[in-house]
Amino acid sequence: MKKPSLVIKPFNWVKYLYSLIFTKKDKMICLIALVVFGFLGIFSFRYRVIAKEALDCVFRRFTLRKCESGLDRRLKNQITSNVGKKHPKTAKFLFKYFEVFSWIMVLLLVWSLFEVGVGVYNYVNYGSCIKPGDDGVCFLNPIESYTQSSNVRGTYPDNVVWPSAGNSPFIGDGVEVIMFGCYTCPYTIRAENEIWDIIERNEVRFVFKDFPVLHHRNALEYAKKAYCANKQDLYFEARSLLFSQTGDLENHLDLDEQAYFECLENEDTEIRVLDVFNEGINAHVRGTPTFFIEGEVISGSRNQDLERLERMIIDAQT
Repeated sequence: MKKPSLVIKPFNWVKYLYSLIFTKKDKMICLIALVVFGFLGIFSFRYRVIAKEALDCVFRRFTLRKCESGLDRRLKNQITSNVGKKHPKTAKFLFKYFEVFSWIMVLLLVWSLFEVGVGVYNYVNYGSCIKPGDDGVCFLNPIESYTQSSNVRGTYPDNVVWPSAGNSPFIGDGVEVIMFGCYTCPYTIRAENEIWDIIERNEVRFVFKDFPVLHHRNALEYAKKAYCANKQDLYFEARSLLFSQTGDLENHLDLDEQAYFECLENEDTEIRVLDVFNEGINAHVRGTPTFFIEGEVISGSRNQDLERLERMIIDAQT
């Protein structure tokens, strides 16, 4: 007698997903409970028990098995009961469409976790949960978001040494303003266009000090590129590209590439860039952008900061 062959049917993902979404009711509330009570369980044993129960329920639901603990039903009844005490009609509607409500909450949860992950990634790489060029508020650094300037980490001397223009790049003629800014600081980037508007409207000698906030990704590298471009009289062209986060200057500017790359690889270049950084530290630059004008210091890119800067320029002209 011929032995029957074993037939293995391919796994039907469409059928699985359909069963997962449409035939297992109230499973999504267990997923939300897992996240919420898992976090609360850090602080209380009581919530750890519920989190463990939610984990078991989620595992069973996603393997198309019944949640034996009944946690999903208890949570559903508890939530609709609490709502029903004040809004009976709303509770009735919520009970009827509880699975839809659960899915909406899960999607919001996933979106929130994604945004938090992006914020943490930006904070690690740029020193702010706002990526360079973006707008928004960083809740990981509320003081920075309020002042609209990137905080600088450094050891400051007791006495303030007022910065000088020196050999730094400048434009215009008139009231001298010395600006310390970082190419990857979202607040310096935000202020850049308004600064050029101020230059066009006033008689001002604007001196630019490239001040890399060292815990920002690419900050030191971009400052070195600006320094090397300046040696070929292409500082302002490079500045515009670097603020748009375009780092491959050699592909956009008419550079002597051999001299440019030799400059970047030269150890002296980093020393010169850090000399400017240390000049800012000695001047107690604690955030970027920072402006020095007529014995006053203005830090930040808020509208009121830039308006104050322009008022001081105008007053100094009269």
